Amino acid sequence: MVGRIYHVGLTVSDLDRSIAFYNEILGLEFQGEIMMTGEETDKLFQRKNCKARVAYLNGSKAVEAPPIELIQFVELRKL
Repeated sequence: MVGRIYHVGLTVSDLDRSIAFYNEILGLEFQGEIMMTGEETDKLFQRKNCKARVAYLNGSKAVEAPPIELIQFVELRKL
């Protein structure tokens, strides 16, 4: 039995386009964006040298309403 959902995470290929869709089309409010890197991020996503842009949107101000978490993995390019 599920007691509570704290957030819903979705992996996307284009974070900016996805933010626009969820905000402009579905009406969810953009709450902010963070960049995740480092050892803890590698462990969380089970990837080496992981870098992820993560944005949060929500359709309700109620504490019980879980935000949508959009995750775009950023590829690190070797020069």
